[in-house]
Amino acid sequence: MQPQDRINVQTLSLRDRFSILLSTEEYWVERNQKKYYYWRYCWMEGRKIRRCHIGSVRSLKALGNYQAVVRAIARNQSPQEIKKLI
Repeated sequence: MQPQDRINVQTLSLRDRFSILLSTEEYWVERNQKKYYYWRYCWMEGRKIRRCHIGSVRSLKALGNYQAVVRAIARNQSPQEIKKLI
């Protein structure tokens, strides 16, 4: 990461800071030369990024959990409340 790519958190609005601290991301794992895609919920505790597995992008149950997490982030719920949804 180059210095110009870094984000200065002090210059961001409170809502933008919160969106950096709580987010969902799609990631993949390679097994037997195939890629499997999953969602996970991420949040900050101090300077540590914590992650919680939501489920496979192909699963209907995981899709429901993913949508619930996204709505909870939009409602500014705490990470502990969001983890209970998963």
